[in-house]
Amino acid sequence: MSLIKMLFGRENWFLVLVLILVGLEQGIRIATILLPNRIRLWFYNKSQRLYLWVFPELMCDGMVGAMCSAKDTVDLCGIHGYAVEEHFIRTSDGYLLCLHRIMPKIKPKQSPSPRPPILFVHGLMMNSEVWVTNMKRKNNLPLVMCDEGYDVWLANLRGNKYSKKNSRYPSEKKDFWDFSLDNYIVFDIPASIDYVLSVTNRDKINLVGFSQGSIILLAAMSMHPHSYKSVNALLAFAPTISPKYYQSKIVQAIMNANSQFLFLLFSRKSLLASVTFWQAVLYPPVFAKIIDLSLNFLLDWSSKNINDEQKVVSLSHLYSFTSVKAFIHWTQIVRSKVIQMFDDNPGPQTSYYTNLNRIARYPVENIKLPILTVYGASDSLVNIDVLKTVGDHFEDFIKVPNYEELDLLFGRNCYEDVYKPTLEKFNEIARPQSSSSASTSSSKAARKVIA
Repeated sequence: MSLIKMLFGRENWFLVLVLILVGLEQGIRIATILLPNRIRLWFYNKSQRLYLWVFPELMCDGMVGAMCSAKDTVDLCGIHGYAVEEHFIRTSDGYLLCLHRIMPKIKPKQSPSPRPPILFVHGLMMNSEVWVTNMKRKNNLPLVMCDEGYDVWLANLRGNKYSKKNSRYPSEKKDFWDFSLDNYIVFDIPASIDYVLSVTNRDKINLVGFSQGSIILLAAMSMHPHSYKSVNALLAFAPTISPKYYQSKIVQAIMNANSQFLFLLFSRKSLLASVTFWQAVLYPPVFAKIIDLSLNFLLDWSSKNINDEQKVVSLSHLYSFTSVKAFIHWTQIVRSKVIQMFDDNPGPQTSYYTNLNRIARYPVENIKLPILTVYGASDSLVNIDVLKTVGDHFEDFIKVPNYEELDLLFGRNCYEDVYKPTLEKFNEIARPQSSSSASTSSSKAARKVIA
């Protein structure tokens, strides 16, 4: 009993359950790896037959099969007829990051004032693929904006499948994974913005973030005046600082757990790296069904706006690598309800502020920038009231009824329900403004909500 109190700070048996489940999963994975290939193939075929005995076949659709088989962002965009350029940049601390530039499928409309480039930043445990996995072309926001004349770039933050290189450390080493959200903010975002502006020979850029990506962009703007001055506007999808509620006691226990316990639970390297293994050995609809049920149990996401075929496609491209430290940093932000820097204090009772310790926070309230926030009314992870306390610069909101977080990307009616009203508003606020008019706009006290 004393050991449990020491590890958890209180008797929290949900964390004990998590520890048991993680250990059980690792044991099954190791045992499966040791099996001969013919045994693993037998298991794959049996999982397929079992699934088809209960559910209809989804892989017979040619589009589903093609998009599930797509190896990368280049292939996914190619299915819709768009070519993609891959660019690589090196951060000052040695990480090699991949940027995807989507080339226009049709010739952009001529304009006396061409639109500036726009950079998309993905969320936690994701990569650039999440933006372009919808089977309907118009339901992929980067493709729509490319057609409208934007120069579209998709970022890949350090650690994911496209940015898994470092000039000093191989990804097998623990040192490679020793990064938090601070490293994204201090190194990755400024380097990506500077590179895009350099290649396009432009002095202004627009930004789009999803979930954690929105928070990272906000923090980066508060830390880098040079990059901040180059930004026209920010489009923030489902920025997650604090959830509205916890559906699962397991999730609540993890989010409130001591950082040192989470390192003990998940290691100090890549978070949930075994997901890619199970994705490889399971029939795609089986893998998608497991993920779908898990999201419903853990986050109360029903995904009613996403059809079954789309789930098979999008969930097969949803996960990518990130560090355990980055995840722990996010849990610290969720607990404190403040966009703060990583708390290195290993003590059992971490908090944003005590009489002994004050964790440095990002001064996002100083940002004077047009920001459009889009969120789903049914998203358990987005507490819009907490977001409004971050700063007065959150003035424009689009609230999408009956939508959850992933619905904003994978929903069957994304264009009509989300992107069409979002683009109308974003194109309005993203127009270059003079310094005086921008200052006046940013000082408005009233907040406008489009429901």
